[in-house]
Amino acid sequence: MVAGFAVQVLGLFLYQLTLWIIPEPEKEMAMFTADPGMSFVEYQEPSQEDTASAKDLSEEIVETKKKQDEAINWTNAANPATNFSSRYTARISVTVSPDDYPSSAARAGVGTVTIRAALLILPSGRIGDVRIQNVRFSNPVGEDYKAEFIARARQILLTRARLVSPPYTENGQPTKFIWTQTITFTLP
Repeated sequence: MVAGFAVQVLGLFLYQLTLWIIPEPEKEMAMFTADPGMSFVEYQEPSQEDTASAKDLSEEIVETKKKQDEAINWTNAANPATNFSSRYTARISVTVSPDDYPSSAARAGVGTVTIRAALLILPSGRIGDVRIQNVRFSNPVGEDYKAEFIARARQILLTRARLVSPPYTENGQPTKFIWTQTITFTLP
């Protein structure tokens, strides 16, 4: 019995040694092509003021930056869901109408689409940024229109979503926080 165990351990050791010594064959890298029709899905609320302007100073163009909002930083935002000493619940008002359904997806009969997104809510109660977490389709054909639904959802959440409840507070001061919201697109 001990001899059988020793033979198994020795066999396993030799197998591992063989795998370590013999290199793996190089795998061919997958070909990646950039389609000029590709678009980014990220959408940020348009700013009212220019972030940069140019002035002509004696044949030299100098670029000056105007005052802009602080950069969107998700890392230091509070997450009330992980604060067990608080029972905060954000109430967010957002209206999605049948007119919001992308027309090309409606023609294809995609069906009901549910999107879950993380919202970065600023201390003022305004939605600062949106990250799409999940997209569910009632019809598998919807995968072809995923980018359209994501772009539309980001636009709706950034422009129409409103925090109805008071903002989340830490030490008595309103602070930016992350909250998850779900919206549903129904076929018109």
